[in-house]
Amino acid sequence: LAWRRSVRATLAFVNERRCARTPLWGHGLRRSAAVPLVVGELCRLATAEVAPLDVPTILCGSGELVLSYERRFTSCRADLEAFTTQIGRARAPPPRLSTRHDPSDAAQALVWQRALAAAPR
Repeated sequence: LAWRRSVRATLAFVNERRCARTPLWGHGLRRSAAVPLVVGELCRLATAEVAPLDVPTILCGSGELVLSYERRFTSCRADLEAFTTQIGRARAPPPRLSTRHDPSDAAQALVWQRALAAAPR
């Protein structure tokens, strides 16, 4: 019976904290358990106008490790323009009807050549 009361009291406490929109855990515990995204942090540091003291110098120097989006775009502009050109419409030859005995000019010429070759001289 005492265990049920303690469980209900704990649930009520958690529910009150959630309804008040206050964090259940302290800032230190949340910060120690958080998994920061490295790419997002590096991009944030690269785009900052003034770099904090704990930033590695390779991020801020002339040989930057992480480029801002604008600098990345300018460095890739030539490749983007080369590979995103507009492709014109392709043209197919007009449709042509054919039968077993092809009535085209080429077929008629072939028939005449065969007839001349078979004719006695």
